[in-house]
Amino acid sequence: YHMQCEKLVWKILDAENKAATGAGRKAFAYVDLTAKEVLPIWLPQDAIGGKSMFGSDWNQSDGSASTLAELGRALQAATSQHKIFRSFSQWVGAFLKYAATAIPMQQMTISRTLAYISVVAKIHEERS
Repeated sequence: YHMQCEKLVWKILDAENKAATGAGRKAFAYVDLTAKEVLPIWLPQDAIGGKSMFGSDWNQSDGSASTLAELGRALQAATSQHKIFRSFSQWVGAFLKYAATAIPMQQMTISRTLAYISVVAKIHEERS
C-alpha cells in the first residue's frame, strides 16, 4: 500500500470523475506531485524545492476546473511556485505513486503512463 496516494487524492479524482460525467467531458484533475499526499514514503517533503501550492489540506473543494478561468488560475498558480524535484528519481517516485492512483480512477492508462515516463526520461538524458 506504500505506492498508493493518500485518501484525499482518491477523493479529488473521484469528485472530478463525477463532475466530468455530469458535464459530458473527459475527467482530468490537476494533482500537485510535490504535495505530501503524493510523495513516496522514502522522499520527505523538505527534500524537494519549495512548497506545495495546496498546502497540507489540499484546499480544493472538488478537484475540478469547471471553467476556463479557473483552469487558467490553477495553471498560473502551478507555474508561479518555486517547487522542483531535485532528481529524476524523485520525480519518478512521485509520478508512479500518482499513476498507481490515477489508473484505477481512469484518469490515466498504463500505456500513457509508460509513454510519459519515456518522454521525460529522454528529456532528462538529453539535458544530463
